[in-house]
Amino acid sequence: MLDAWGWVVAYIIGFTIIHLLVYQYLKTSDDSRFEQFSPSDASGFEAASASADFKSHSGPVAGEFRSCPHCGTQNEPDPIFIFCKQCIQPLSV
Repeated sequence: MLDAWGWVVAYIIGFTIIHLLVYQYLKTSDDSRFEQFSPSDASGFEAASASADFKSHSGPVAGEFRSCPHCGTQNEPDPIFIFCKQCIQPLSV
């Protein structure tokens, strides 16, 4: 019977062989199943992204903070934040 190190070596060799077999299978398999998910014409994406109106957001502008009524910490003005980032108390609505 194999000792502990023998089992470890056998496991590593077996694990490596299984991974190599899976890699070979995926490497040589037909890639046509992925074609349905890839765009056939990339210019459509470029046209859609060029026509979209993306707003550049570099962070809050000075003076656009909500102050915590408990500790006075300046928090983001986004209404999704309902708790103070410092004292974790509810911000005023």
